[in-house]
Amino acid sequence: MTLSALADRLQLSVRQTERILKDEFQATFTELKQKATINRAVTLLRTTRKTITEIAEETNFCSASYFCKMLKQQTGKTATQIRREQTLENAEKK
Repeated sequence: MTLSALADRLQLSVRQTERILKDEFQATFTELKQKATINRAVTLLRTTRKTITEIAEETNFCSASYFCKMLKQQTGKTATQIRREQTLENAEKK
């Protein structure tokens, strides 16, 4: 999804779309898209056994190292920490 595609769907100009996103979500389109991508990656870390490299590729990061850097920046946790938390939660449910 691009900003232009979203604007077309909403039948608004790109500038109007940007303004609405900033007003409603206090974030730019790029920031919202990045947050959605990180959320998808967190879900994959918690629900699959895919490698970090596979998840980085699936979520369109240019490299696993950049993915790990952005994950840590956005969540405050490493991929290993996220996986470990999920493992602990599953163990507690049993």
